[in-house]
Amino acid sequence: MIAVIGGAMASVVIKMIPVKGEEERMGTGLGQQLYGEMDRQMADGTYGMTQMMQMVQMMQEDNGPGGADGSAEEKAPAVQQEPERPEYDDIIVENRGCGFNIAKHLAADGHDVSYISIVGTDPLGLAVVEELKSCGINTAGVRKVQGTTPIQVEMVNILGDIEGFKCNDSLLAKFTPSFIDEAAELIDKADIIVMDGSLPEETIARVAELYGNKENVKIFFDPGTRHGGGKVADVLDKMYCVMPGRMEAEAMTGKTILGQDQLMEAGAFLEQKGVDRIIITMKGGGIYYKSGFNEGILRPERVLSFATTTGAGDIVSAAVIAAEAEGREIDDIAAIALNKAAEFLADLSDERPIDIYK
Repeated sequence: MIAVIGGAMASVVIKMIPVKGEEERMGTGLGQQLYGEMDRQMADGTYGMTQMMQMVQMMQEDNGPGGADGSAEEKAPAVQQEPERPEYDDIIVENRGCGFNIAKHLAADGHDVSYISIVGTDPLGLAVVEELKSCGINTAGVRKVQGTTPIQVEMVNILGDIEGFKCNDSLLAKFTPSFIDEAAELIDKADIIVMDGSLPEETIARVAELYGNKENVKIFFDPGTRHGGGKVADVLDKMYCVMPGRMEAEAMTGKTILGQDQLMEAGAFLEQKGVDRIIITMKGGGIYYKSGFNEGILRPERVLSFATTTGAGDIVSAAVIAAEAEGREIDDIAAIALNKAAEFLADLSDERPIDIYK
């Protein structure tokens, strides 16, 4: 059995579709104004989805030609026309999270997966649990606690660049080491344990303490974010495999990684710390892998210059874990992971805002 321990959250991605003729202004000024207004409302506790959508509409109206910013001469009211607006805004709402995505991919490949996490007692938390169940994942380890299920809101421009971002994941602070002790009966059944970097540092340390030296148990770690990469410095020797992106690997090693030599230095550093297998994904540039003297870099046939690829890093991690469970060697594992990511990216719509690999 594979036990995945990580966070889960609701995600709202709003693609700010400009009115006709406003594309350039939307990509530069409107998002920054909206982001600043959200900061103010977050500070005084009045921020909400309704207010956010009202602000989008207000800024589009106020900052148009002849508007309050004074960027153009005022036009006579008699010749003003209502701007042509899109019929629908492009809004994507989904459940996500590094560990959450990895668990879903592993279950889709037919693996026996249990998810250990924490969600709120709100409808968002219920949706997370129901989606996991629908994927055939054991949710006995998902605890429902009083509070708001983590949620993030991204506002992106027509190029997919993030213009505004807000996140409330304060509930994850309740994912304490004691919860790992309470879930031990379930985790004890696993021969593979996967953690993501959304867990509190002390919780990661508790899993490492309990299972890092346990016979026939392998711990895999995907930082998920640069911040998550900095949480395992003291327990790297307990990790069987780490699967960071390039920037996350920088946080894990304290080294700048800009080229092949620096990738190899990072791999050597992690190996010296006790990690058996290292997989590092690179922005549009493939996968670096290392296990002992078996080391190399695989590159994709086609580099995506500025398309969107959020989720591909989780595809890589799930493929690495699945191939390891099958007993494959590191070079085969890296090749399988790269092919899985390529298949995933080929299926994505060009309209979806994503990042390269991570």
